[in-house]
Amino acid sequence: PVRASEKLTIIGEFSDVERQGLIVTVFNAVGQKVYDAEPVNYPIEVEGLQQSGVYVVRIVTGNGDVHQGKVIVE
Repeated sequence: PVRASEKLTIIGEFSDVERQGLIVTVFNAVGQKVYDAEPVNYPIEVEGLQQSGVYVVRIVTGNGDVHQGKVIVE
């Protein structure tokens, strides 16, 4: 879990090909996009999760692989 207003840190090893065009998107519990970015720094830091709840984090790499997980914000 992450506390509201804290940074969510995503640690992953991505190749140079995967990093080119990598997109991180976060959706709230009703499916609304609340964050969308192409990170330039690693590990990836997501800010702006202000409200408690369950969020879905989706990472699409530059070669099209999709990684998805849930995070709980307290």
